[in-house]
Amino acid sequence: MRTFRLLAPGLLLASAALAQDAEEVVVIGVAPADSGMELRKIPYPVQTADAEDLANAAATSLADFLRGAFGSVSLNDAQNNPLQPDLRYRGFTVSPLLGLAQGMTVYQNGIRINEPLGDTVNWDLLPQSAIDSIALTGGATPLFGLNSLGGSMAIDMKDGFGYEGFGADLSAGSFGRSRGSLEFGGNNGSFAYYLNLEDFREDGWRDHSESDAFNAYGTLGWRGDTGQVNLNYQHGESDLIGNGSSPVELLEINRAAIFTGPDITANDMDMVSLEFRRVISARSSIGGNVFLRRNDTSAFNGDASEYDLEEFEEDDLSGTGILSDEAINNLSDRSQETRGADFQWTAATNLFGFSNRVVVGAAWHRGESNFDSVVELAEIDPHSRLTTGLGTGTFVDEDATLITTETESSSIYFTSTTDLGNALALTISARSNHTDVNLRDLSGERPELNGNHGFSRVNPAIGLTWQANDEHNFFASLSESNRAPTPIELACNEYVYDLAVEYAIADGEEADDVELECRLPNAFLADPPLEDVVARGLELGARGMLDDNTSYGLSLFRTDSENDILFQTTGRATGLFANVDRTRREGIEGNLAGQMGSLDWFAAYSYVSATFEDDFQVLSPNHDFANDEGEITVRAGDSIPGIPAHQFKLGADFALDDRLTLALDLIANSGQYLRGDESNELDEIDGYTLVNLGARYRLNDRLLLYAQVHNLFNTKFETFGLLGEEPGEVEVPLIEDFEVPIFLGAAPPRAGFLGLRYRF
Repeated sequence: MRTFRLLAPGLLLASAALAQDAEEVVVIGVAPADSGMELRKIPYPVQTADAEDLANAAATSLADFLRGAFGSVSLNDAQNNPLQPDLRYRGFTVSPLLGLAQGMTVYQNGIRINEPLGDTVNWDLLPQSAIDSIALTGGATPLFGLNSLGGSMAIDMKDGFGYEGFGADLSAGSFGRSRGSLEFGGNNGSFAYYLNLEDFREDGWRDHSESDAFNAYGTLGWRGDTGQVNLNYQHGESDLIGNGSSPVELLEINRAAIFTGPDITANDMDMVSLEFRRVISARSSIGGNVFLRRNDTSAFNGDASEYDLEEFEEDDLSGTGILSDEAINNLSDRSQETRGADFQWTAATNLFGFSNRVVVGAAWHRGESNFDSVVELAEIDPHSRLTTGLGTGTFVDEDATLITTETESSSIYFTSTTDLGNALALTISARSNHTDVNLRDLSGERPELNGNHGFSRVNPAIGLTWQANDEHNFFASLSESNRAPTPIELACNEYVYDLAVEYAIADGEEADDVELECRLPNAFLADPPLEDVVARGLELGARGMLDDNTSYGLSLFRTDSENDILFQTTGRATGLFANVDRTRREGIEGNLAGQMGSLDWFAAYSYVSATFEDDFQVLSPNHDFANDEGEITVRAGDSIPGIPAHQFKLGADFALDDRLTLALDLIANSGQYLRGDESNELDEIDGYTLVNLGARYRLNDRLLLYAQVHNLFNTKFETFGLLGEEPGEVEVPLIEDFEVPIFLGAAPPRAGFLGLRYRF
């Protein structure tokens, strides 16, 4: 029953636990390598899904699945590629794009997969068909380490003990899109194997936006009476074109047209990990993991030129010497290598006469990044607005970057859950984090980039659950979590100006020549320190059953962040990071799910108020109300851009007979402010309602035919917007007369897909 499991925060799972059926009790991990605890004792909301849910949804990406299936989740199509969306949960962000302050952490088999340079998460490197389960927890969860400000996501992959046999899934449809996966696994009781191959290709619904992604995931495992060991390997490679948002005036003419391009991101990732669990006695065990992950990323971004060729001196340029002020190519390569380990001890003990479960752990994580970027002068095709093959071979030396960064974190943590009676459970937790971030300029030309930064903090949490009766469970918690600024934030922030001016004067240059902006991800500026972000969360909620067929969930939450990090827009693809003294995300989540005969249904509503809680000035030079310094005034209570306050989701599966099932999903989001309009003085982006239809027809026990229609009513809407430079600065036909500096991320039109799934 897909709709029961998908939306409510563990509602069906909670009902199983509430029913006290020993065979149905569901456990949820409370730390990355944890074996799990009964959901009724967890003092915060949890949303879960499994492999069947993912298969039935047949979503474009894991992020797309979460948008439709989990409460308080929305997507921003900033890059306008289906595998590169920004995911927002309760107003916090997890995204593959540099330039956003990340507020969530993502674990795969207990391994943190946020990349070290900017804490980003690559959706294209998460094969859906190899996922066994997902758990999304709400609130500042300290046990999940750095970045768990608004929540954390734990993804468990399949293995041969849980998956036996052979499966294939093939689908194709609109936009030239095709997807295929093959998987097989098995075991002999002690040894197991599993292999998954997944491929995605499409031409894209917008012009010049083809993409492809391939992932291979495999695992070998052993288990016995004393424990279990799994050796996992994953290889992922992708070539993604996401040409970004478009000027509003261009969208009115042609929603598929691009502004400038291409914007290509290519990933090549390998990850190997070893996870284990050893039973010491009937009441204690040890477990953990070690891993090595490497991701090499190359980027090619064609954009408009802001250079005045007359200002260049002879030694400012290198290469062929051919000049052009039409466009530029931002070319970059970054290699990111992460290694780490997480070990923990779990024991069932007796504390002052009360039953107690304790977890004590230690984790170490080291990430190294090398970043190399150059800016090439280029020409631009006046009709396609692409710079592909039009580079002049002349490079702007002063905008080249060659740096290396290191991020090393070590943590110790514990959590103790004590049964104060048959109905009450008290949980006390804490995690101590220490992080060092080092940056080094390798070119010898940018000494202002060099810096060493250290961040330390102990984050506590306390929670209480009350099993009022077999149908109703209540919870409350107070918690803290933190995150250290990432290397890219430390290398590109608002305090750079004074330091850049200091170096310019020392070199005999004019202070007025220093530009206060950073082109992401293709340039860095200096790194005066940012403060680490500290989030303090409050959760109050209830979950359970209203009757035999209807489950419910209700959560009230508030998270106050101190020294939150904001990306200030200075152009369409430029800006700076800055600390904001205080921000707040608070709201309410309500969920219902049930069954009426052949109908499975869910309904979910969430209200998220994401606001700045201080008065301050922020850069936004293209804003209508910016002052002479290019700043606007933000007041306490102004909304954080990019976050819809209201979300409503409705879904239903109706089984016409034993073979045919029809599915309907509805997502409705309210409006949101433009990035760059932190003062909330401009009109919001309109809200939208999206309706999708689906059907599944079981031909026999092994073969399933399915069909989907996305955006049934062909609704034209946008999920993202920002203020950029005046589009007419790109002096090519059609664009040169545009004057409105508002860029929007348009959603795809109506699309249809057919698929065939085989399982043996």
